[in-house]
Parts: sequence; C-alpha cells; structure tokens
Amino acid sequence: MMPVQLRAALRALRSQPATCGLASVAGREPLLFTPGPLTTSISVKQAMLRDLGSRDPQFIELVRSVRSELLTLADTSQEAGYECVLVPGSGTTTVESVARAVSPAAVAAHLRGRSPPGYYGHAAMIHHETTAGTLNDVDAVGKLLHAHDPELTFIVDSMSGFGCYAVDLGGSPRRLRRVVANKNIEGVPGFGFAIAKRDKLISQGVHARALSLDLLKQWEGLEGNGQFRFTPPVQSLMAFKQALAEMFAEGGVAGRRARYEANAAALGCIIHTYLFPDDPNFDFPKFYDRLAELGIVIYPGKLTEADCFRVGSIGRISTAPLPEPTRVAA
Repeated sequence: MMPVQLRAALRALRSQPATCGLASVAGREPLLFTPGPLTTSISVKQAMLRDLGSRDPQFIELVRSVRSELLTLADTSQEAGYECVLVPGSGTTTVESVARAVSPAAVAAHLRGRSPPGYYGHAAMIHHETTAGTLNDVDAVGKLLHAHDPELTFIVDSMSGFGCYAVDLGGSPRRLRRVVANKNIEGVPGFGFAIAKRDKLISQGVHARALSLDLLKQWEGLEGNGQFRFTPPVQSLMAFKQALAEMFAEGGVAGRRARYEANAAALGCIIHTYLFPDDPNFDFPKFYDRLAELGIVIYPGKLTEADCFRVGSIGRISTAPLPEPTRVAA
C-alpha cells in the first residue's frame, strides 16, 4: 500500500488546489512535485512576457542587481572578497565551470595515504544530493579541510541546498571557496550561479577547461561592461529577478526553509524517496498517470536498482494559502 503519510498529503493537495498558490491557473497546469524544474508563481511567469535586448541598459542593471542580491542571500558581499558569476545553461553547466581536472599523481598519492598540506589544491562535495535527498554537513567537512590545509579550495555543489539551508561563506574555519546553486529560489531553468572567493577565482580561473565554461572570463565580462560573453538567458533572468524579490519578501532563507519544512511535514524535504509498495496490484505507470490527471506530477526517476519513485516539496507549493506576490520592475 502507498505510505499513509504520502496518501494523506496528496489527498489534501488534490482537494485544496487554491492552497498551492495557483488558484488562477487551476485545471490548466499541474503542480510539480519534482526536484526541478519547479512550480513557479504567476508573477515569475509574467516577468518573462516581454522582450529585452541582451545589451540593453535595463538588462545590464537587472544582471547587476541579481548578482548583488545573490551575494546578500549568501550573507556575504563583494566588499568581503566574494563574487557571484552567472553562467548560462543548466545547473550542471555551472557545476562543471568550477570543476578542474583531477591529477592522476594526486589520486595515486591519496591511495598511498600521503596527503600533506599543500599537496591537494581542491576538494569538492555535494551539499544536498537531489537524487537521494541526502543532506551533507558541509560546515563540518569544511572545518576539517581548513584545519588540514587553510589554502585548500573547497567547492560545494549546493544546487538544491542554497536558499533553503544556510552556507557559511565567510566564517573561518569553515570557509567555502566556491558554491554553485540555483533551485530553491524558485526561478526557471536557463542559468546557474557560482559564488567564489575573488582571489581564488583570479588565481585559479586561468585553467578553464572550455571556452564556454571559463568562469574567470565570464566574471571579467560581467564586471567590465555588465554583459555576458555569449547570448544570455534574458527571460530566465527576468523571471529570476522576480523570484528573488519573492524570496526576500518571504523572509529570505529562513522564510523559505520554514515553508519547505511545513511541506516536509506532509511529504519530506526537499525530496523524499518511496520504494514501490510490495503489492502485486501496484502499477506505477497507472499510479503516475492517475496523479497527473489530478494535476500532480511526481518524479519517476529511480535512485538505485530498487524500484522507487520520488516526491519533491520545493517550488511554489504550500500547505497554506500563499500571498499574492508583488511584481518588481525588470
């Protein structure tokens, strides 16, 4: 049988569509209980409904303000030595833009158990693993790495953690050198962003692995004339500006996490994995299709060899009515 908690939560959401903040489009589009893309607010969608040139001063100002507000959301600033670099593409693109090649010699040395301070240049880990729904203690790991080597660069993939869980960018000894993120701000796909220590970005960014993934050049362009080097995701950024305004209006990271935790009480935060019921009558395709007919889309992806499905609780969904957001100028 379906877990009682999930069955009750889905029944409540099905019977009260207005509590999900989408009453004005009820019956026209589904609620996405997935790890991304996410259900977005009407005003975020509306923010994309006009054309704006990629070199237009309005768009350049929008990019500048988005970069600044993301640093604010990370509780840091340019004055503190950090930079926010917007990278067109999916979240995976941003992750790859901060990653560097692994030295075979370093791997061999590690296998032999030799890793003196200064030997390794980078360490990388995932903050919140979207696929498994696993939350890793990046602060504790960062503290250990800093104690081992204060100069080691710590790269954190916080694609589905940032915006819901705090990340300590400036507080030594847990200092994170780079964070890549996107999802919990509830925008639309099209770009990601990396928040990096400026001195590390300048010194290490010269080793980019590809033209389009050159994070240092992207930052230099944004700082130089406020523009992207290549065609930017204009509408995605217009929507993201609106999504940021709604996040700050909700109370920032703390407010967003409070709503997700309320969702978690019903479904599991940020995404919850369920094994297929041990019942010969359970047919997942029929289960998925029936939920879709009711306007509820879950995530059918498998986690392991075991048959399972996942239900996300992020995005513009809630167990209580959501206020009508205020539109911001592009």
